[in-house]
Amino acid sequence: MNGSGNCPLSFAPRHRRDALFGDLVGAGVRRRRPGARGPVPRVRAAEALCALLLASPVGGVLPAPAGGELAAQEPSPGRPVVRDSNGVTIVLGTGVDRPLGWTVEPILRLGNAFGPPETSFYRLTPYSVAVASDGRIVVLNRGNHRVVVFSPDGEPLAAFGEDGPGPGEMRNPVSVWIAPSGRIRVLDWATGILTYQADGTFVSDDTEARGAMGLGQRVEETPSGTVLTWEIGARSDTGSVEQVRLATPTDTLVLGEWRKRPAHSFSFDTCRLRIQWAPLFEPYVAWDAEAGRIAVLSGFAYDIAVFDADGHWTRSVRRAVEPRRLTRDDALARLGPHPAMRVSGGQRCDFDPEDLVERRGFYALLQPVGRLTLSPDGHLWARRTAPRVGSGTSDEAGAIDVFDPGGVYAGTLPAATPFPLVFIDEDRFVTIETDELDVEHVVVYRVSRR
Repeated sequence: MNGSGNCPLSFAPRHRRDALFGDLVGAGVRRRRPGARGPVPRVRAAEALCALLLASPVGGVLPAPAGGELAAQEPSPGRPVVRDSNGVTIVLGTGVDRPLGWTVEPILRLGNAFGPPETSFYRLTPYSVAVASDGRIVVLNRGNHRVVVFSPDGEPLAAFGEDGPGPGEMRNPVSVWIAPSGRIRVLDWATGILTYQADGTFVSDDTEARGAMGLGQRVEETPSGTVLTWEIGARSDTGSVEQVRLATPTDTLVLGEWRKRPAHSFSFDTCRLRIQWAPLFEPYVAWDAEAGRIAVLSGFAYDIAVFDADGHWTRSVRRAVEPRRLTRDDALARLGPHPAMRVSGGQRCDFDPEDLVERRGFYALLQPVGRLTLSPDGHLWARRTAPRVGSGTSDEAGAIDVFDPGGVYAGTLPAATPFPLVFIDEDRFVTIETDELDVEHVVVYRVSRR
């Protein structure tokens, strides 16, 4: 590298180069150096320069890598490349999609526009649904600051919470999960972590956790510790670092991270606004934790790191798929012909898409995978990314790659296939959908394998 090739080091400002492998975490958080054996994977230096840094001026793009280690290996359909690297099993699957003959069918749909508040959902996110060990479905209805618990057959069992600052009340809930004890926990950016019994009885709130999660929304608890998204320097002018951490009683490990480009503030005279926006197509760290395993992907390489419950890196699941290169036309399509936003007072601010692309800039490559889910039987589901026209937000509506418990590529499901947010068992999963009337639903699907 160093000044030659498609991603020369000279594209990175000096302060970024010096900090590339420096301490980005702070005291009390363990992190391995490149090449060291341990629970924290390292990216190759060339990938780090191209994938971890976006150092071009606003409105520009970062030169993208071409070829590399993956291109030098030639797995074929049905014959992956498997090798051991310092105790980590690397499984490289073919870059040619192989149709997977599985089908999914809906068996339960929750939510309606005209029913009671318990079954009228609003502002659901991928982090709004959890499943208990007995199959109960727990939904965080952010629109009315309540948690609703359903039986596996869809019967409402409990509903609790309301808007307010009091005990058990919520102000800005963002995610729900089930603790190993069976208790229900809610992360509220305003009040901290709220804990309830399975029947909805309020237990406690951890106000010390308020703000401690950075801007992270995702939390999962395992018998070994807590897996969470953490952001360092979210309001920094030099950018921030998004991390996936495993916090145990004795240690904190960084399982994956992504260094974000600084968000820039822009003035829009037509609306008399000053808005802070990140570049378009900004990557993020995708992860999931289930059945004693944690899967993490960060960066532009199709390389999913799999850890055991204690944070030891055991497997690298890869596909020989080059990341998609993005263009200005992709950025314009992402915004749509009439980008706009609502501000306080309901005022609508319209933006010129050409001007917005010029100001915000965009990444040169598309992150290959936007979402990961582990099933109880060990399969790994990976939703590939695809730009969405006119959304202005990230989209995971690409095809779905499925890997067997050993990390071997099993095949690909069509993009129209619903993606599991959480599994009830190996053959049933839960996801969220919005119908043609913009009514939000929680839907249970059954997987038929052949």
